[in-house]
Amino acid sequence: MGRIARLIKTKIEKFIVQTVEMYFGANVTAETFAPSGDDSPPLPDDRIVLVQTDGTNNFVAVGVLSVSQGAKPGEKILYSRDENGKVKAAIKLLNDGKIEMVSPADFSFSVEGDIKVSGKGDASIMLESGKMEVGNSTATLGAMVSDLLDALSDSAPVTYGSPGSHSFLPSFTAKISAIKAKWGQVFE
Repeated sequence: MGRIARLIKTKIEKFIVQTVEMYFGANVTAETFAPSGDDSPPLPDDRIVLVQTDGTNNFVAVGVLSVSQGAKPGEKILYSRDENGKVKAAIKLLNDGKIEMVSPADFSFSVEGDIKVSGKGDASIMLESGKMEVGNSTATLGAMVSDLLDALSDSAPVTYGSPGSHSFLPSFTAKISAIKAKWGQVFE
C-alpha cells in the first residue's frame, strides 16, 4: 500500500534517506529508490510517495509529487531547484526532437575525450559579449595567417595591356578568394 508524506529532512550519505511525516506527529525514515543514475534529493515540504516494504512499518520512498514545468505528452523536462523550490536550470527533451538547455547562470561541460558536433543545417552561436574561442584558437589562427602570408608572397602585381594597367594574376585572386571564404566560415 502506498502513502503520501511530507518531507521533513534529507540525510545524504551513501544513499539518500528521507525523514517524512505521514500524518501529524508520525514520522518515518525511508531510503530513496529512483531510476538508475538519478541523484536528486527532494526539498523540505516536497510530497513523497512511500511504499510499505513488508507488514511492519518499513517504507521506501519511490517518488516526489512534481509541479509541471510544461512538458507535453512524449516530452521530458529535467530541472533543478534552489532551496526555496524555484526552478534554476532545465534540460528539455521535446516531442519534436529538439533539445533545449535553459540556465540563468553559467553553462559549462567538460570531457576527457574529443568533442564532435555534426549537423545537416546551419550552426550559430550568439553571444552578447562578442567573445568566442573555438578549438585551439592559436593553431587555427596561425594556420589561417600562414595561408594568407603564403598567398601574399606570390602577390606581385603585373602590368597588362596598353596602356599598362597593374593587376594581380588570376591564381593570386583565386587564393585570396579561398582564404576569404575560409575566414568567413570561422568568423561569421
